[in-house]
Amino acid sequence: MHTKHILIMAALVWCFFTLGACSQRQEQQTHFTAHEMALLHFYELLFSSDATYSNLASVYWDPEKDTGLLRKLKLMKPALTADTTLVAIQTAVRNATWTDQGLQFGLYAAVQLTSQQTVYFEMTKDTPTYIEYIWLSDGTLLHDRLKNKSNPRYLLLVGCIVDSDGFVNIRNAPEKSAKVNGTMPAGTVVYYSPNGQLPWVKVYKKDAQEGFLGYVHLSRIMPFERLKPKQQAEIRLIRNRD
Repeated sequence: MHTKHILIMAALVWCFFTLGACSQRQEQQTHFTAHEMALLHFYELLFSSDATYSNLASVYWDPEKDTGLLRKLKLMKPALTADTTLVAIQTAVRNATWTDQGLQFGLYAAVQLTSQQTVYFEMTKDTPTYIEYIWLSDGTLLHDRLKNKSNPRYLLLVGCIVDSDGFVNIRNAPEKSAKVNGTMPAGTVVYYSPNGQLPWVKVYKKDAQEGFLGYVHLSRIMPFERLKPKQQAEIRLIRNRD
């Protein structure tokens, strides 16, 4: 009888922890799906012929309240969709890379539409879930492109320099034969901007465009989401100290 009671208690404990783990996974999945569904809804609006600004405002933050924004976005459809189908985009959204880039607020999604074109979305981390900024494949801010700004803002991602030689060359142009401006030690935290399909990216010493240093080959940068937890924790301290 004593053995039977032990077996029953063990079964109850197993069920408790199993249900708890399932519940936790379900909560995580629901949180992720909320962001995923916001992106899917955004793209559905781009393909819709009867979508309204009110529909767009439910998933896309527009501080200027521009009622003509949806029409402007549709003019940028090739840059946002790579001329692929909605079904293909849905798959790309499902396979998107998600990271907070070491920031306390905000979540970034890299949606790779083709081997040569990726669109980046900056979203609210918590609810309500909506898109705050969209960055095109070349790293430029969509909002600035819509306004035809001559000096658009660029998306700055964060990572660490990796090189078996212990340092990497910083060049003054996006090519191997370009002049070397300086070097950067392996392990250095660096901010960089996507450069379309080119393997060379602009690098910055701070998370602001004013600190432009030059160009580094993308293979020499370990992105934030692939860094070890200790390195990620150090970057979080740097980026959230204010």
